[in-house]
Amino acid sequence: MGSACALRVLVRSGQSWQDLPVGDPVSWLLIRPGWKVYASDGTEVGEVDEIAGDDQEDLFDGLAIARSALAKPTYVPAESVGPIPEGRLELTLTKDKVDGPGD
Repeated sequence: MGSACALRVLVRSGQSWQDLPVGDPVSWLLIRPGWKVYASDGTEVGEVDEIAGDDQEDLFDGLAIARSALAKPTYVPAESVGPIPEGRLELTLTKDKVDGPGD
């Protein structure tokens, strides 16, 4: 049998990066508005604004990210959402992809 592998995340701290352990991944059904959202490079890109899916069928479609208080939320499809440790979301997109063209 293989050994258990803990989920870890890189977080920028000043000029360096810290490798921090995070909790076990959770179901999309536990995602809540206000959770922090991070791009694939560890950069914070916003907070969860809305979750799109059908909880009766357990189908996750994606989510809307609030980038700032005045900006229109950014939609991210489910296939661009990576691991979901409790309290945060990690995207498979870079910050530039989340920003989109012209932002």
